[in-house]
Amino acid sequence: MKKILIIAATLSFSAAASQAERAVSNLGDTQSLAAVAHGPAFVSLMVALLLSVWGLYALSASGVIKPLPFMQQTIYAITAIYLVRGMFLLPQLMGHNIFAATDNITNNDLLASAAMLLIGVVHVAGLARQR
Repeated sequence: MKKILIIAATLSFSAAASQAERAVSNLGDTQSLAAVAHGPAFVSLMVALLLSVWGLYALSASGVIKPLPFMQQTIYAITAIYLVRGMFLLPQLMGHNIFAATDNITNNDLLASAAMLLIGVVHVAGLARQR
């Protein structure tokens, strides 16, 4: 039980690192601070922060760190969000990109959806073993 949720936490932290790397790559040398605060780099940093918090909740659910506020409800909500986001993989595989105005689907789109689905499934496995 603990090991599976620790793996889930590691996957969340890895996804956060990937988002942080995306934020850094979105920063341009000529961008002003105001542009950064409203641009893709800011969004990527906020997603990285959120994924990091989700990793902390997985560690909390595994017992590695002390319980966080609303731990039980939050870990189930996080798991559901990962699974729902991951289920967008199916329409993407069928050629529909619901995240863009066009149906152009990149390998990054597929990889992101597959990663979210994987992390959600690992959370489910960890929570199922916890009972």
